[in-house]
Amino acid sequence: MLPTKPSLTLRYKLLIPKSGRWPLAILIALLLLPLMLRAQQVTISGTVRDAATGELLIGATVSDPTARYGALTNQYGFFSISLPAPIDTLEVSYVGYETFVLTKLAAQPSPIDLRLAPQQ
Repeated sequence: MLPTKPSLTLRYKLLIPKSGRWPLAILIALLLLPLMLRAQQVTISGTVRDAATGELLIGATVSDPTARYGALTNQYGFFSISLPAPIDTLEVSYVGYETFVLTKLAAQPSPIDLRLAPQQ
């Protein structure tokens, strides 16, 4: 006697989990989704200071010119910016100071202490 092929309904039942498992699978997928999306973001933080005096610069602009994201330093000269990976350059500017361009951010530890030189 020749073996028979499994019926179509039997193969279909093996591919679809029981109805009680669907909510659990959806819940796990929804819980893991933010972790997967966050993995594509890089957060860079630090302070911006005057190069000569070490004074904190309030309101300095920290931006990624290619992605068009930016942040301002707070009253303590601190900034934190989350950008999509990878980051090529980061520009730091302040009125009356030279614009500082930071490259090779993957090698930089966080937090970063940036020093801006006054314009000549």
